[in-house]
Amino acid sequence: MVDGNVISIKKHDINLPSFADLMSKTEANLNEKARICPKDFTSISASKLELLAVETMKEVSHSTPFKEEEIKLVSGLSFPDIIAETFYGVEVKSTQNDHWTSVGSSILETTRDKNVESIYMLFGKLGGQPQFKCRPYEECLYDITVTHSPRYLIDMKTSKQGSIFSKMNTTYDTLRQSNNSIAQVRKYYREKAKKNRKGEMAWWITDIGEEQPKNALATSDNMMIRHITSLTKQEKKDLIMQLYILFPRQMIYSKYIEPSMWLVAYHKLVCHNMRDFISAGGQVKLINGNKLVRPIPAIVKRFLDYAEMVKSNIDNMCAELDVFNPDLLKKPH
Repeated sequence: MVDGNVISIKKHDINLPSFADLMSKTEANLNEKARICPKDFTSISASKLELLAVETMKEVSHSTPFKEEEIKLVSGLSFPDIIAETFYGVEVKSTQNDHWTSVGSSILETTRDKNVESIYMLFGKLGGQPQFKCRPYEECLYDITVTHSPRYLIDMKTSKQGSIFSKMNTTYDTLRQSNNSIAQVRKYYREKAKKNRKGEMAWWITDIGEEQPKNALATSDNMMIRHITSLTKQEKKDLIMQLYILFPRQMIYSKYIEPSMWLVAYHKLVCHNMRDFISAGGQVKLINGNKLVRPIPAIVKRFLDYAEMVKSNIDNMCAELDVFNPDLLKKPH
């Protein structure tokens, strides 16, 4: 079982070292309580653990610049869930298992309170010998998973270099404040898969609050997967045009693994034979009615046939181009 909430406290003239000191003392106090009476923690509920965390923070606050009355627990669905008109927050996570890992909050943080600037993770390992750790929030987020939306994975023992933000060569604040955080994460996992030579692609494309791609099929249902044969002629043309924009090299050299995954991930379409779908095998001897000196691959003619369609639609695909064919977005020197 995994539970989580957030406690936050008012800033005034308090600095980050003072906040770190408060959390260090809170961790030590909770561990002492768990050492003395471990049975009190093995079956503690999420709500009671939140109350205990607040009480402990208030208890140790007397030796810090923080005021006890400014540490409050508030019910609600906002992030942080526990707010006191403040700049500092503490996310409380717990697991009944004997390890330091868990699934965290959404990477989008769409309900985050605008006043909260710094967050610590207060993690309770309630299995085995109950124990607590407190660390800066961003330092213990090591990866991303998808339940109903992309969420951070927590490991209280990970190194700073092992955080997801270090791996992505960014920072927690930069990613959370970005207008295209989902796209950045998708791009990271695509590059990771290419580096590891794995045939993988992130299947989650949009999240709550994020617009559907402009080029998404109007008839696509997020809850259903269709076969490619269900498309109309116009839908098929639209998809082939997009494939030529995003995967030109793969189309030319008949490397269909990544394009077929893209069809599933972005359009919920299954295509068991990409070669038949593209239908551009063989060679041609005529272009625009003119006989060629020597035959050329039929796929080249197909590209030319779609040229006007590509020009008309390419501006709607910049987000996907940045992930799948970024060279096309580079300005010439």
